[in-house]
Amino acid sequence: MESKNLNPRLTVHRMCRLTVLVSAVCFAITSLVLAPIYIKFASNILYSETWWVYLLYYLTEEGMVDLVVFAVCYPAAIYAVWQAGLKGAIRVPVSFACITLVKFIANFFMTSIVDGALPNASDFFSFDLPYIGTLFFLEMLQYALVILMTWLIKRRYTRKSELAEAEAMLPMSQNSSRVSELFAFSRLLSMKNPIQLSAFLMGVLIFVFRFSMHQIYQYTLYITSGYTDGLVIMALDLLSDIFVAVIFYFVALLLLTRFHRKDLEVASSEA
Repeated sequence: MESKNLNPRLTVHRMCRLTVLVSAVCFAITSLVLAPIYIKFASNILYSETWWVYLLYYLTEEGMVDLVVFAVCYPAAIYAVWQAGLKGAIRVPVSFACITLVKFIANFFMTSIVDGALPNASDFFSFDLPYIGTLFFLEMLQYALVILMTWLIKRRYTRKSELAEAEAMLPMSQNSSRVSELFAFSRLLSMKNPIQLSAFLMGVLIFVFRFSMHQIYQYTLYITSGYTDGLVIMALDLLSDIFVAVIFYFVALLLLTRFHRKDLEVASSEA
């Protein structure tokens, strides 16, 4: 149920263009510039303890640049699904998946170049390829779940709205702007607003994945070395995961309202 004044195809085109631009630029900076510099200097004892190497570590290994991409591209996908439906918005996730795959391929080749040699076929098929495939799958799984939850929430909202209209014997056209009205958020947190619920569940999903990755790392560290980073570090990781999830939610609200305002401006200019 899109607003009758909006053009879903134009919305999808804008969200696709934004997704491609942000992900391509950020992933290229990380894979082609930041990661090779970090790999080169992190192994050098003269620079490994410097502040800027630590900064590169957080930007690359800890995925801070990737989080910037997710914070923009996930709301773009949510907005595209709400305005055009899952089928109509399919270009957006397909574009993001293709660029993400290119990112992992570029990371592999840039790491090999910095190391000075490509791995032999045995090592590539036994370790590198499964490792890259697993990371790509997990990243796509997170993104796909965000889209799936958004689609399910929209479908439920649409069915309830159609049922309410049918019971009230109202023409569907009288209620066609209801989705547009949902973007006028009256509260910072409202589970009754399905669009805010979509953004909230996106934040929850980000938290679950980050928390799980940190726990897997600590478990692997304990299995291989017999110790963990300690309760203090684990608590800090938990707080950082919660902080990131909260930031994602509020950034999503800001972007969703911005996307919708831009659509309304375009629709008004074309009217």
